[in-house]
Amino acid sequence: MSFSKEEIGRLKAEFLTAFHQCGNASEAARRVGAKRGSVTAWLRAAGVVARAQAGPGSGHRRADHPAKAEYARLRAEGLSNTAAARRVGINPRTGRDWHQGIVVPLKVV
Repeated sequence: MSFSKEEIGRLKAEFLTAFHQCGNASEAARRVGAKRGSVTAWLRAAGVVARAQAGPGSGHRRADHPAKAEYARLRAEGLSNTAAARRVGINPRTGRDWHQGIVVPLKVV
């Protein structure tokens, strides 16, 4: 099944509205009838990555993480993502997300 650009734009807008209401990409995709793989790309384009919302014990996902500034400084000095991430004690994937400006919202209202 293929959709026109207008239909895709409408579905994308409906999905993003549903996502902001429920905070869960899979649930929002089900609500609007979109495929999970498509909505992941839409979230990335909107600057949001569909991952579990930050909660207790997931401080590495917070936008205000205390290591974020140190990580950014080390990257600016020329350290690789992996080296900078190890030095500040975060997962290299978290470092890559930070470097690309991707954050997970603490609370979707």
